[in-house]
Amino acid sequence: MCYNFGVDAYNLKRYEESSYWLR
Repeated sequence: MCYNFGVDAYNLKRYEESSYWLR
């Protein structure tokens, strides 16, 4: 569960960074 949480947080961070650069 902790592993999945870490992966979700990592993906969310990447998604936010991608959205920031695509703006």
